[in-house]
Amino acid sequence: MRQLSKKPLSVRGITIGGALPLVCLPLLAKEKSDLLRQAADLTAMKPDMLEWRVDGYGGVADVDDCLTTLEELSSVVGDLPLIFTCPSHLEEGLV
Repeated sequence: MRQLSKKPLSVRGITIGGALPLVCLPLLAKEKSDLLRQAADLTAMKPDMLEWRVDGYGGVADVDDCLTTLEELSSVVGDLPLIFTCPSHLEEGLV
């Protein structure tokens, strides 16, 4: 039996930590154009949410670029929840 979260979180109509398992697809691209295309392709697959692994992005060190890219990603994915993560190399991230 799957353990449930003590405090489920609801985001845009999706319950994270609820009774049903969710599908989260990762976005991992070095170039912005590839990232936006990947987001459109994965959104069309209708997952429950997407995760932008910013550690693989070429502009990861430029905060303004990342924020602009995040806004563009939000436009592409619409109401689909989007998780933003930056795992360190200690967490097997690319940074």
